[in-house]
Amino acid sequence: MALQLSHPAPWKDEYSDGCTGVLDWLPFVGDMTAACVAHDRAYYYGGGKTDKLKADLALERDIRACGGWLAWACAKWRYMAVRKFANSAFNWIGPGLPK
Repeated sequence: MALQLSHPAPWKDEYSDGCTGVLDWLPFVGDMTAACVAHDRAYYYGGGKTDKLKADLALERDIRACGGWLAWACAKWRYMAVRKFANSAFNWIGPGLPK
């Protein structure tokens, strides 16, 4: 389970492990590291159900933007995976992403 912090310290990209449990780069998709780091940042700051949904949708959008012809399928697969399996990685008592 992720740290549940109501006032997390400012985010640093080195807190991220990239695309957790899967490859950061795939042929016909490209480099998804930036999308995964942004998703980790959103999960670090946490919030409520709406914040998690926004983070997961942003991950899907950002992976699709990688531009490879297989990016749409990879984006959908990763979106479904984080929706189903990543609840324990989300900071449910966090303040949400800073404005």
